[in-house]
Amino acid sequence: MAEQAPMTLEGWYALHQMFAIDWTELRRLDRERAAIASDAAAVLNAIAAPEGAGWSAPFRLVGGGADLMV
Repeated sequence: MAEQAPMTLEGWYALHQMFAIDWTELRRLDRERAAIASDAAAVLNAIAAPEGAGWSAPFRLVGGGADLMV
């Protein structure tokens, strides 16, 4: 993966990262699932915080083979 996203003609850039969740494996992790969900929520909330460094936001995707886009 590139260190920086490619710039546009205007000098701005956008990097879209798509992630797929292995739902079958996640369901198998019965005891760890709550901790994983809590940790993931904390990370995604920190990314979406307006005072965070950068302009990132998580989005839930429907279809297309991915579950989450940042």
